[in-house]
Amino acid sequence: MLSSTGSNTAFHASDGVLSGEKFYWKVVSLVTKDRLRELKTAIFFNWLPYLVILLIIILFLSLALCLIVAHRNQALEERLQKEKLQGVLEMAGAVFQEMNEPVMCISGY
Repeated sequence: MLSSTGSNTAFHASDGVLSGEKFYWKVVSLVTKDRLRELKTAIFFNWLPYLVILLIIILFLSLALCLIVAHRNQALEERLQKEKLQGVLEMAGAVFQEMNEPVMCISGY
C-alpha cells in the first residue's frame, strides 16, 4: 500500500511516495455535546454517593483533629499554670526559710 506526501502547490505532482510503514490510520468518531453532557451527568451521579461518604469522613476526621488539638492546648495551658504555681510556692518557701533564721536567732536571745 502506497500513499503520497502531497505537494506545496495546487495541481502538481506529489513530492514523494510513502510506504505503508510510514503512515497510520486514525479513527474519528462524532460525539455530540448532548451525549457528552449525558455521560458527564451519569458519571457524576454514579460517583456522588462515594463523594458524599468521603466528605463525611473528612468532616469527622477534621472534627476529631480539632478536638485533639484543643484538648492538647488545654492540657499544655494547665501544665504551664501548675509549673508557675509550683515556682511561686518554692520561692515563697525559700523566702520564709530565709526570714525564719533571723527570727529564730532573735527569739533565742
